[in-house]
Amino acid sequence: MGAGRPRGHQWGRDAPGAINGGGTPPGPSMGGGSPENPAKGTALIIIGLGSNLPGPGGATPRRNLEAALERLAARGMDIIVRSSWYQTEPVPPSDQPLFTNGVALVRGGMSPETLMAEMLEIEAGFGRQRRDRWEARVLDLDIIDFNGLVLPDRAGWQAAGNQEIEGLVLPHPRMHQRRFVLQPLAEILPGWTHPVLGHSAEQLLDATG
Repeated sequence: MGAGRPRGHQWGRDAPGAINGGGTPPGPSMGGGSPENPAKGTALIIIGLGSNLPGPGGATPRRNLEAALERLAARGMDIIVRSSWYQTEPVPPSDQPLFTNGVALVRGGMSPETLMAEMLEIEAGFGRQRRDRWEARVLDLDIIDFNGLVLPDRAGWQAAGNQEIEGLVLPHPRMHQRRFVLQPLAEILPGWTHPVLGHSAEQLLDATG
């Protein structure tokens, strides 16, 4: 976000909280395991959520995000904790409506590719149509981090920051530059460590200015 722009508005009466069974955030770095000791075959995953258009039946962007988490839970993902919802300006700047953004820590046994396919199906169920890269959207779901996994490899991850490459890229190749991801991430997992860059969520947020 440019200088002088608001850093994101945290909606009142919506402190971070556990939903769908609850839980507590894990320790600072997810790459080396969690004090919760998730069962073998499960992974700790950070998902980014965003919306700036009405959803089915005229649902608000905030309700779109809440419903998306409900659908992820219905598909077998354990929602451990989510951030507050933030109102943020579009990136890059445009005359689109403000976005509602947040992140959630989830746990499940899907592979990264399967989870991404499931999330694309959920987006489509809300009426998302992919036309232009920076268009307004009824729902946007991204895998921010998948248990510290780096895909396709470190060189490929670095290349993906400047160009589109085929296949899934993990962690998200531009999340470290996006305040609308880092602010809610630092709220619930301030000590999370970027698998490639080695900086915490709080450090990355501070670096965005």
